[in-house]
Amino acid sequence: MSLDNSELEHLMDILEELDDQKMAAGLLKEFNELSKTHSKLLFNQDSSLDHEEWKKKCDSSKLKLDNLINKIMSLKGN
Repeated sequence: MSLDNSELEHLMDILEELDDQKMAAGLLKEFNELSKTHSKLLFNQDSSLDHEEWKKKCDSSKLKLDNLINKIMSLKGN
């Protein structure tokens, strides 16, 4: 799942509105870490990774990020 600015803003609004601030902070931290990891993989200049290995790592990091985004979106109204 790729987020545009309005979707990212919506995601942040959901986290800000959560009653459990500790959980919100943890989810935000996890989101930032997964986003950073995924971005680094997408722009990877590591020539030691062959295409198949790079693709597997990208797909795995995207799946983790998508799952977290879906989890956060499901918290809306809770």
